[in-house]
Amino acid sequence: FSMDRLSSGVEQYIDFQKLYRSPLELEFVLLNLSRGRGEMHGKRECADWRELRTIARAGYAIPLLFPPIQFRGDWYVDGGFAWNIPLDRAIDLGATEIYLLAPIASQLPYRSRFRTFAGFAQRFIDVMWRTIGNAGYLYARMEGGRFHGVPVTVIEPGEQWSGFGPLAIFNAYPRKNRNLMGAGYRDAKRALALRRRAETSGRSARRRGGHAAETPAEAAEGAPDAGKTVSLHGSETDDS
Repeated sequence: FSMDRLSSGVEQYIDFQKLYRSPLELEFVLLNLSRGRGEMHGKRECADWRELRTIARAGYAIPLLFPPIQFRGDWYVDGGFAWNIPLDRAIDLGATEIYLLAPIASQLPYRSRFRTFAGFAQRFIDVMWRTIGNAGYLYARMEGGRFHGVPVTVIEPGEQWSGFGPLAIFNAYPRKNRNLMGAGYRDAKRALALRRRAETSGRSARRRGGHAAETPAEAAEGAPDAGKTVSLHGSETDDS
């Protein structure tokens, strides 16, 4: 498929010249098809804003949906599946806070039985989709919501959309997309509220000399429901 329509729709809102001149560091996880490996490419290595635009496009060139992007002789696509959620790289860059936008739910609802082979196959696909899409942090050594001492805030959908798989991208339309974006903002607001609650709890505990702060996950158990949560993943969505 051609990327022209997607690129024109997205890039009308991005000022690459301004981004290139700004002090903000940008890095993209890319899969180098020519060399067969995941790589990080950043703004600092770009000769001009056009090269920045090129590696940005490669960052959302989803394999099999869009053609690869050529950059300095090599061919690249979205590197999310090759090097998913590089927390170690964030630490190397000196991050003091990490905000992780996980478009795929990490928790699946319990299934006690599978009545049909199709149901079993769908469950297997859901498990693989969930595992591949979140491997970078599902198996990271985190303690109390921290990775190497750095607080990590995870924004993700709940179990309701845990089976929202890769094929859903072929069924998108404006109303569906608007619902997704709105629900994605609700996911983010809830995660940030839980983060603030955990921080407040931690400060209070330290003043009392008590236990350490509850993690955002622990805070979520006692938090009121913020409404329907929906995955925020590109243009995927679902109606309510």
